[in-house]
Amino acid sequence: MARHAPLETVLAGLRLHAVRHSVLLIALVGVFSLSAAFAWATAQPTSPAPGAVVRSAHPLFAWRVPANEKSQAIYLASKPDTTPDGSFFTENVVDLAAFYPDDPRQWSPTSGLYAGHYWWLVESNDLNTYESYRSAPIDFTIPATASIVGLRTRSYHYLRLLSIEVRWRSNMLQPVAQASLSTRAGRRLWSARSREYNSLGSTGSSSFDWYVPRRVRAGTRLRLLVKVGAASLRRVARAP
Repeated sequence: MARHAPLETVLAGLRLHAVRHSVLLIALVGVFSLSAAFAWATAQPTSPAPGAVVRSAHPLFAWRVPANEKSQAIYLASKPDTTPDGSFFTENVVDLAAFYPDDPRQWSPTSGLYAGHYWWLVESNDLNTYESYRSAPIDFTIPATASIVGLRTRSYHYLRLLSIEVRWRSNMLQPVAQASLSTRAGRRLWSARSREYNSLGSTGSSSFDWYVPRRVRAGTRLRLLVKVGAASLRRVARAP
């Protein structure tokens, strides 16, 4: 004949199971609550979005912060690497702004950014504990642009010298200017290139000199091609 456990033992087991179940639920709720609190413990960048392509040298950055915090600073860097406390390495920072005593939710750089790949983060601080927090780095790209705004050639017949001056505009820090001369049949006679230093918003210029070799007759029609970045311009020139 099968023996059954006393009723008191069964009830005690059920109570223990219920207590364990309650403790587990409380622990799970605590974990999710902590996770949610941690996720919202830092500023939340909203624009530019991750991977955004920005076509302005003065992007507008926007973000949100928790109710118990205020904006402290914004940092822009050329690399995403961060220190243990979440800051960019100093040597990679290209621009920054400190907001004390203001508490903005948007900012735009006044100096302008060259073409390139950038990362940004927002630093905020707790109004009660004064502890600082930093958002995860967000990346965006400013694509390279260039245009040729002028091209001038001068011939010095006595020296058999053709001087070429190219005027251009670009958002690249160091654009490469190129010039080449070819025959009408397409045979290249000469080429040169120069890496320039650029100031955003200004017009740059590059100069090239070609000394005509003896084998090229004076007055020969040539094809001149100049390039700056992806921009190009063609013109017919004559050998001095």
